[in-house]
Amino acid sequence: MKEKNKGNSLKKVLIFLLIVLVSMISFAGIYVKDDNQMKNIIPEYLIGSDLEGYRVIRLNVSDETKDIIKDAEGNVIESATDEEIQENGYTKTSEPVNKEEDKNRDNYLRARRIIANRLETLQVSDYKVRQDLDNGSIIVEIKEDARTDDIISSLLTKGKFEIQNNDTKEVLLTDEDIKDSKVLYSTTTTGTTIYLDIEFNKEAAKKLEDISREFVSTTDSEGNTTEKQVQLLLDDESMTTISFPTVITNGKLQLSVGSQSSDTTETTDSSTLNKNIVQAQSMATVLSNREMPLVYTSESNRYVQTSIDKESTKIVLIVAMSILGIMMLALIIKFKVKGLLAVISHIGFNAILLLLVRFTNVEIGLGGLIALGLVQIINYILLVMMLRNDTKKAVVKFTYRIIPAYIISIVFTFMNFLPIYSFGMVIFWAITTTLIYNTLITRNLIER
Repeated sequence: MKEKNKGNSLKKVLIFLLIVLVSMISFAGIYVKDDNQMKNIIPEYLIGSDLEGYRVIRLNVSDETKDIIKDAEGNVIESATDEEIQENGYTKTSEPVNKEEDKNRDNYLRARRIIANRLETLQVSDYKVRQDLDNGSIIVEIKEDARTDDIISSLLTKGKFEIQNNDTKEVLLTDEDIKDSKVLYSTTTTGTTIYLDIEFNKEAAKKLEDISREFVSTTDSEGNTTEKQVQLLLDDESMTTISFPTVITNGKLQLSVGSQSSDTTETTDSSTLNKNIVQAQSMATVLSNREMPLVYTSESNRYVQTSIDKESTKIVLIVAMSILGIMMLALIIKFKVKGLLAVISHIGFNAILLLLVRFTNVEIGLGGLIALGLVQIINYILLVMMLRNDTKKAVVKFTYRIIPAYIISIVFTFMNFLPIYSFGMVIFWAITTTLIYNTLITRNLIER
């Protein structure tokens, strides 16, 4: 009997230490050194637009024109001054960036799909895209955060990608040949380098192999290097001019976007690296989702403040926490030591739930806040049932009663309306955590 009591006591101590550890991680975080700063590696909460406010961007089909300069043979000249045009007999005409025949319903819908795909690729979880099919204008609503301006820039990029022979301007590959594009990082003892990794489809991969063989750098016996180059362009603007050091056989083209030396201590260098990362992510997003069929311009870009008063929200949270504190105190008064252990268990339950919410990228909107409050009541009810009755029977009885709410929460997770989606996701993870956590942890903590 004594050995059994010692074993139970040791088990309770280990569970208590586990709860303390998890609570410290959840409520305080884990900090590591990063770029001469201490950074919390636990993900931040994703706050929904109904709490943080959101940006409304109106995109219109552009009515702008562009100047086209041609020589006597009809070849397009990239740029020339008015004096050069006159001296060389060039002709200069203005053409609309969007042809009238391209302004049609199919292209409007295609532009909307591409914008939605770009938002998905950028992992923008809370957004709305609306469109007027009469004129093609698109209204985008995205939540306001540090990435908003960069996201908008990615939406406005047309995305016309070409690889050209630098001498003849022959187009060798286009965005239609791209299968996928992503950002890669290479970290060595000398520092970190960022790469834009462009993967081509099966047919284009063979073309890329042939191109890299033709445009490979060669060195003769006297040490002279010959470089036959290709030019990479995005929306007719040069990205870079390269030759290939080796033949590419895997269908992937990697372009260095920027780097940071490992021995740097300057904040500006870190800022430059972050800008390079954002630039690479923007280009990868654009290249992965094809060229827009039309050029769009931003007519308006405004911030809409949330209608929820933050001060009132703080007061409600304080009142809710006070009520929860009274409920926990009542457990201790009524059930003495077992009540205290149940309160400790409840703290651990919240710590694990909040970690799950962050690691699963659940967006916390107004519905999510309401759900977090409701969760306290749900878990409290189960704790009372376990304190009053046999713990195993209490969990089984509670499970049968909570099944309808569990099914409803799953249905809510498929809703596009943020408050309902957020409510459903929090309740789903809360019920899942409640059943598993109280079966494995609370039962072993309060049972004799």
